[in-house]
Amino acid sequence: MYGWGTNVGSRTSAGKLGIGSDDWIVAEPRRVIGLESAGQVQELLPMADRTFVRGSAGWFVSGGSGEGQFTYMPHCDIVTAWYSSLSASFAWTPSGLHAMGQGWSGELGVGPGVGGATLATLTPVALPPGTEVESVVSHGRTTYFICEDATVYAAGWNGHGQMCLSNEERMVPTPVVLPFTARYISPKADSVVFIDEVDDVWYYGTDRHLGLTDEPWVGSPVRLPLPGAVVTVVHGHSSLFVQTAGPDAGWFACGDNSQCELGIGTRDAAIQDWRRVALADVTMVWTQPGCSFFLTPTGVFVAGVNADERMGPSPRRTVPTPMLLEVPVSLELLRAFVECARTDSLRVSRSD
Repeated sequence: MYGWGTNVGSRTSAGKLGIGSDDWIVAEPRRVIGLESAGQVQELLPMADRTFVRGSAGWFVSGGSGEGQFTYMPHCDIVTAWYSSLSASFAWTPSGLHAMGQGWSGELGVGPGVGGATLATLTPVALPPGTEVESVVSHGRTTYFICEDATVYAAGWNGHGQMCLSNEERMVPTPVVLPFTARYISPKADSVVFIDEVDDVWYYGTDRHLGLTDEPWVGSPVRLPLPGAVVTVVHGHSSLFVQTAGPDAGWFACGDNSQCELGIGTRDAAIQDWRRVALADVTMVWTQPGCSFFLTPTGVFVAGVNADERMGPSPRRTVPTPMLLEVPVSLELLRAFVECARTDSLRVSRSD
């Protein structure tokens, strides 16, 4: 087996390709090591922080806090599937969902008493008996569990009320009551975006820039008015970007634009209606505080504030219209696009 591509999960861990190296980007195939005793490889699961391999001899893992090569996972033979965020891993077993990893604020959902402890072995998630979890999505210290009956549970840090619950930590997964059936969930530190069964987009959390209500917080999920038939949603840093299809196809943005980071060609404190991004042929958007990056077939463009020359040596302090990033693209930026594609960008259309 050979691996290449992004070899780093979180900033504190590397080696998820299992090639015996902690290089951030591996640009050519390298032989994977540590699977000599795995037997016949039956399944390969690349995740945010780790890579899982199921062989005839059991499960093996690389990444996280490991040594950059695959190692055997004892007592995991009953696992049928995995989900891994940057700090926690969840395993499906015949007896229910289990978790292991870092439980900073209860995001493992295994119950009180764990706190910030690290669980080195699989521990049952404290869901009601018989609960069938279809998918798990985690961001930072918050985890959502989407069940086969469309019920949504949440656990972890809830300091901004982003769980659609009262502002307190939840060590035990708590049901989230929603006025729709959630199909996809994209959480951030202070907000969450849902896509429902009819492809409507809903928002909940801080409302400092979007103007959805008269309050600083959206008290219940609000259905977003959209600029057209949306196929992609990017839940950015204090902003939202959507890609539309049809005659008016393109990328549109709203949210914080105090530093020109929406790339719409103007500077405003906040954009509360959808404005077209002033750039054609955008395939992906990634945001960070103060600027946004736009991936196109001809290169990477950037808009926002040029703090610390992140856009390269330029006399322009702010860039309201996306400009081509002429400096060599850093490995950190490439990794950020990969991370965005995995966690921030939601494909709306079932057929896409």
